[in-house]
Amino acid sequence: TSLFYPGAHMGAYAMGWAVSDFEGHPLVCHSGSDAGVTAMTMLLPRSGIGIAVYANAFSGVTVPLVYALAATLLGMPSRDWLAYFKAAGQALAPAAIAPADSETQAARALADYTGTFVNPADGPLRIELDGTGLLGDMPDGDRVHFRLTALGEHQFSVTFTELPTRLVMLGFKLEFEILDGQISAAVMQDSGGVKRVFKRQTHDKAETISAT
Repeated sequence: TSLFYPGAHMGAYAMGWAVSDFEGHPLVCHSGSDAGVTAMTMLLPRSGIGIAVYANAFSGVTVPLVYALAATLLGMPSRDWLAYFKAAGQALAPAAIAPADSETQAARALADYTGTFVNPADGPLRIELDGTGLLGDMPDGDRVHFRLTALGEHQFSVTFTELPTRLVMLGFKLEFEILDGQISAAVMQDSGGVKRVFKRQTHDKAETISAT
């Protein structure tokens, strides 16, 4: 659902383009996603329609928006396209990286990991604590919201609240670095080993890590 209409009868890859169908209309399309960007380009050759949507953010809206625009131009009945794709994505999305067991604990009290961390390119990464655990968001860069689950030591799995299926598959995790007994940075990493380092803001209270 990061690319194809869930009701398509076929889907394949053809020299850089994905080929599929949309309610009987042949189409070629290409999506693109990376840290902080999503894109979708669609061509409906028999109808003379071309649509391109690009966003400087992680977004679950990009693909549904393209299909919604195509449906409107083709004169199809209106529907809640965002809800339609969201339901399909939830059915297909793999489980997030799971902790070793349900009792896995972080090395410190969860409140110690809260604060604001900054990357020069991606802006702030904010970690907060609510009644259920740690929550994070990146308001100026990727514009994502997520929940953290302890993996042990200072590592946490990342579960995004809104994200295209293909990016959920990357299996992000967040690890906090310790320098001179203090939490100094948060490192976001995907399953491919790509890392982005967010340094703790100096005005945050950096909690001291005990020897234990």
